[in-house]
Amino acid sequence: MAVAGFQIGIEIELFLSFKEALRNTGPGLDKAAFAAALTTSYNKRKSPSQPVMTVDLSGVKGKTRNEWTLTDDNTIKLDKGKLNLYSLEIVSPVLEYKADFPWSRAVTQLWDCLIMDCDVETNDTCGTHVHISPLNNTPWDIQSVKAVCRSIIHFEGAFEAILPPSRRKNWVCQNNRLGSPSLTDRSDQECYRKIEDCPDTPSLIGVMQPGENPFRAWNFLNLRPDRFGTIEFRQAPGVTDSSGCHSWVELAVRFVQSAIQHGSVESLQMYAGSVEGLKIFLDAAFDPALNQRELLTSIFENKNGSLEPDCDDSDRVEPDSS
Repeated sequence: MAVAGFQIGIEIELFLSFKEALRNTGPGLDKAAFAAALTTSYNKRKSPSQPVMTVDLSGVKGKTRNEWTLTDDNTIKLDKGKLNLYSLEIVSPVLEYKADFPWSRAVTQLWDCLIMDCDVETNDTCGTHVHISPLNNTPWDIQSVKAVCRSIIHFEGAFEAILPPSRRKNWVCQNNRLGSPSLTDRSDQECYRKIEDCPDTPSLIGVMQPGENPFRAWNFLNLRPDRFGTIEFRQAPGVTDSSGCHSWVELAVRFVQSAIQHGSVESLQMYAGSVEGLKIFLDAAFDPALNQRELLTSIFENKNGSLEPDCDDSDRVEPDSS
């Protein structure tokens, strides 16, 4: 089944400070004032066709936005001594991942404006999250979600291998299989049967992500009837430029796109659960009108094989609460 595109949302966790030439407006500002100054600058620079930027430091979780929003996130923590930086999350408007790449133009303009004004840093507490849903606010059908779930199980070792170490065993993006009593210690085939036996979306969520914890590699809680209908990929690391942001968004969307088309039990048997198999899987659904193959080059460079997911908490990455 060909895919016409998706709606996506992006959450970018990072640390910002004004560049040296602009520091006369930076030092001494609290976070709200810094965010307001940055928003004003972005809105002056952006092209008329692109979304505006707003500030909402109270948080935007559970809200659907039509603009870029600067907000706060208490899971990201500055390294000690980095007093001149502001920890922020940038939440995108709903963007369209479809032919002619409108999402890419919006992301490029965001980063062009950020880099003009700001020095950008990240650390191991930062991540990039990608929300994915069908075009035109169409609800997910359960068979497509099951295909995504099966593909997640099949390629979990490949994802571990391409991720930076900071995103493995990280408490904000824990492995779905290891976090589910229904799936832990079961073979892939047994997991597929558990997934297939789910009669509806709520029961499928209960298998892939029991409880209320959103901190999974793939977050399905937003598929509940009272939420906004997205599958969220949370394992991508923090990014400091447009290229990195583009690459991880492309990976998340291409994976879901391929899963919808090639995520049946029979089809998955054709692909090794390794980095090499994942690349072939992603290429199987490639559409030059929709996808940008070159965006994945940096993620897969010098990566191969697979890694066994691990839930050992002894060296997990978690923000310092001090």
